[in-house]
Amino acid sequence: MKKTLFTLALASFSSMALAQEALGPIQTAQDASELALVGEAPFLAEQLIVRFVEGIDMQAAGQLLDGERYHVMEELVPALNMFLVRVNDGTRIATAIGELQELEVVQYASPDGIPTSRDTLPNDPHYSKLWQHDNNKMQTPKAWDLGTGDPGFVISVVDGGCRLSHPDLAGNLYVNAAEQGGIPNFDDDGNGYKDDINGWDAYSNDGTIPNDSHGTHCNGIAGAIGNNGTGVTGVAWNCELMPVAGSSGSTSVVTKAYNYVFAQKNLWITSGGTSGANVVVTSNSFGIDKGNCQTTYQAWNDLYNLMGSVGVLSCGATANANWNIDAVNDTPTGCSSPYMVSVTNTTSSDTKASSAGYGLTTIDLGAPGSSIYSTESNGAYSYKTGTSMATPQVAGAIGLLHSLASTEFANLRASSPSQAALELKSIILSNVDPLTSLNGKTVSGGRLNVWKAAQDISTWTGTPGGTDGTIVEFGAGLGGANIGTLASTSIPNIGTTMTLNASGFNNTALVRLVLSTGQISQAKWGGTLLVNFGAAVFDQTFATTGGAATINIPIPNSPAYVGFVTYGQCGGSDATQPQGIAMSNGLTITVGQ
Repeated sequence: MKKTLFTLALASFSSMALAQEALGPIQTAQDASELALVGEAPFLAEQLIVRFVEGIDMQAAGQLLDGERYHVMEELVPALNMFLVRVNDGTRIATAIGELQELEVVQYASPDGIPTSRDTLPNDPHYSKLWQHDNNKMQTPKAWDLGTGDPGFVISVVDGGCRLSHPDLAGNLYVNAAEQGGIPNFDDDGNGYKDDINGWDAYSNDGTIPNDSHGTHCNGIAGAIGNNGTGVTGVAWNCELMPVAGSSGSTSVVTKAYNYVFAQKNLWITSGGTSGANVVVTSNSFGIDKGNCQTTYQAWNDLYNLMGSVGVLSCGATANANWNIDAVNDTPTGCSSPYMVSVTNTTSSDTKASSAGYGLTTIDLGAPGSSIYSTESNGAYSYKTGTSMATPQVAGAIGLLHSLASTEFANLRASSPSQAALELKSIILSNVDPLTSLNGKTVSGGRLNVWKAAQDISTWTGTPGGTDGTIVEFGAGLGGANIGTLASTSIPNIGTTMTLNASGFNNTALVRLVLSTGQISQAKWGGTLLVNFGAAVFDQTFATTGGAATINIPIPNSPAYVGFVTYGQCGGSDATQPQGIAMSNGLTITVGQ
């Protein structure tokens, strides 16, 4: 039972929030009970992140918490009622979290964890430069035949900063014209940020982007200018780059970086494209090793969902260690947000890098990340290796794919940015090149292929008689007496019949298939999936022979099914399972793509 509203509230209140101060002492969990609550990663010892229920603003938060024990320092993400709170009296963060989460007005409190960059030293400097664009890998040269990007789509690289004057980047930088020609130290465009000409620095809360080697390198991978007779070529030659500094230091810095991206895209939507920035993807090459996004670092997941609600996908680099992320957790690539595209590192020989994370239910795909040649903070170029380098390949591809989209996809993007983002993610994952080293170790089982995805999105119709939909199979189910599997024998399109084969239900004479527009739980478009029975659009039972059944599903010839995404599971009666049936492998099904 949560405590009443003012159980921990103290009388003192300061109406002036303190700006975030320099990093303080760092802690790690000191015993098993703390480890269970805050995880293995280090965190700041004197502050934490608190998300309140709806309706709590800065003043109300201060009235509730400010006093000898706690002080509300800063509003981090207004749209999520998320604040940075200082612990004044030396109380261990784990104790403070337990105490604050007893309040009725607190959704959760979490440590201000310290992310780390996810690059590694180059291991083979003799790879051919830009090998990732070879036709035997991502096939970007073929995609470039269709187009090379469009400045109307913005790729935001959230990192340590960027060399803005680099000759291979300067011409592709996002420019906020109102601030560029405006009054210094004044919010000329009214977006809540002063002098944000090219992006934002969440470290110092100003528009002065610091020069940074790692961030410069990642920006170049995603969007270095192509065909300019200089240096290298990014995946998206002509999309705009919006550097946002805020990838390290603390989780609270990261939240402010993400809030800037959300604010810019939300303003672009609400202003009809006259203000803000049309950000379609963020590239995030940092994280918290073994950080649990579900129980400890929920703020990250909330932020990816928030950005996704306005059409922004987020590409995340997984850990540079040969860990099964399904088992050990990771932030951000263990987050359950469907708008997170989690990336591992593949080599020039098309194998998973030995020091790169994997996970059948958590890591979506691989991308080239070993010995990648790109822009450097001194104005020159260098090789770097890691999941850090793989991630902007995918982010650049997302920016490029938006610029190549069909008119029908553009219409979907205009009417439902969030749905379009999920459609684009599905297009990428269903068009990978299968790799043996990623089979059973990633959701898609493959490595990014830009050309295949470009063909798909450029011919996407969303109308009857258009291109086929997709079926993505994943997961290992929940187990149970009647566990079986599903396999697709046809690709769905409206006005056709979709056929699924169920098998392995050896202890039941009947098998039940449920398709739903929503899930109760889902792990990164993979792993265990429980559909939401209340949102079911198909629920039928079929007789089995030898534990197998053929299931034919007629798809109505209706515009309502264009781009229709549903989730499926199948099983036999089993009272031990959460929804009364033993779950098979899950499916995501996109109709009429």
